[in-house]
Amino acid sequence: MLFLSASYTQQQAFTLQDSLRGSITPERAWWDLLFYDLDVSVNPEEKYIEGTNLIRYKVLDENQLMQIDLQ
Repeated sequence: MLFLSASYTQQQAFTLQDSLRGSITPERAWWDLLFYDLDVSVNPEEKYIEGTNLIRYKVLDENQLMQIDLQ
């Protein structure tokens, strides 16, 4: 049993890129990003970040939830 478990674990090795991108969830699969404009201001003295993000996307399927990952 231990041998099978170790073998399975080796097959599930993830790269750094896999970890950064994440998996394609249902909340990410129903839309396709066409454009984004991210405008961010960082104020370390006041310890806050503010900004806006304009996105344009194509709907591929129906869904109620959208997951956005700024990569």
